[in-house]
Amino acid sequence: MKQVLKQNQKTSLTLTPALQNQIKLLSFTGLDIREEFNRLLDEPDEDLDKKSIKHFRDEILIDSYRKFLQGPSQIKKNPDLVDFKDLRSNLADQFMILTLKKSDYLIGEYLIDSIEPDGRLDPEIDYDDIKLLVFESFKEKISDHDIERVLNKIQELEPEGCGYRSITESLTIQIRNLDIEQKLILSTTEAVNDISQHKTTIDKLDKEIQEIIKSLSYHPGLTIESEDTFYTKPDLVAIKKNNDWFVSLNDSYMPKAVLENINGKLNSLDSDKKVEIKSFLNGLERRQQTLLLVSEYLLKKQKDFLNKQTYPLPITLLEIGEALELSESTISRVVQSKYIQLPDKLISLNSLLERRVNAKSDGRDISPRELERFLVKLTSEEDKQVPHTDENLRYILKESYSVDIARRTISKYREGINIPIARLRKKQSLTK
Repeated sequence: MKQVLKQNQKTSLTLTPALQNQIKLLSFTGLDIREEFNRLLDEPDEDLDKKSIKHFRDEILIDSYRKFLQGPSQIKKNPDLVDFKDLRSNLADQFMILTLKKSDYLIGEYLIDSIEPDGRLDPEIDYDDIKLLVFESFKEKISDHDIERVLNKIQELEPEGCGYRSITESLTIQIRNLDIEQKLILSTTEAVNDISQHKTTIDKLDKEIQEIIKSLSYHPGLTIESEDTFYTKPDLVAIKKNNDWFVSLNDSYMPKAVLENINGKLNSLDSDKKVEIKSFLNGLERRQQTLLLVSEYLLKKQKDFLNKQTYPLPITLLEIGEALELSESTISRVVQSKYIQLPDKLISLNSLLERRVNAKSDGRDISPRELERFLVKLTSEEDKQVPHTDENLRYILKESYSVDIARRTISKYREGINIPIARLRKKQSLTK
């Protein structure tokens, strides 16, 4: 037997730890990114006293409370966007019936206008601006103490705890207003202060205190809408101009000051840590670019649907991948658990994806929802004495609408919307 030596060439991609982490980043939610940033900021740094980084740290603390409150099984997959417009007017109506002097009303108006939708006071608010405004209006000099006194009154309005600078401040105000024993108020207040200083964690507290903390609101501004509303921050924000849609990234999960802080201390780190952080930042940039590209493509394709003119068009991962020169797995990862804020609601990004019913057939693409609409239309308009069989429906769809679908697919979707078979529809019409 003659021996033959054969050589085959095979190309393979070695997934280094850095590449694996960059791929993993594609499916990260905004909360995952914030946690990773927090880990990279864990070393002492004088910049951590900056307002924006303090705000970032406080959002991390709110995340920990929300995880405890909601649990992974209770988080809504497709939450509705909360209507924020009533919070400031609600607070202003209550504030104006307080007995105060004229300058206090002006201070209060400024403060209420600076309260964000979730109830937090704008981190960038400048008390010097308020002092100048009061002096120009009333020739009266006021102090920080005067502004704090008015802010304290606003924080006691309903919903209690709005106008907070830190979540601990808000929770403390809410606890103080609970109808419970004074001893329990003091112990619960002490507990939330210990949590904020990382002296303890929620799961280590007494059950009674845990239940009190569960009853509090971590976004008190939203409670005027619904007590059971969970606030989900969007990864993307879409706006409509004429009939076109434009989208931008929501970078609230990664404040500029945090990025500057991390980049600023790279040179002082050892080589392994430097490589890790650079890999994370590169992966994050890739994630953001990919997320924006995919969302722009989806909004462009689903423009008529978003304008409430048609049903959503069938769009597959393969189609997006070919259009953007990305792999299907990359598209799949980047749309997972991402939310886009429209002017009137918050939706998941993957809800703009719509599969094709006739993926393996020729003819016009059709989505499940559109097929169901056709079946309802055709069966409602049919001759009740000679109703369409599934084969008749298949033929009509192909000849009249260029939709080529197998008969068994017709049967499946007809049954799914509770339309009986032709024989039973005829029997029902005869009975009537």
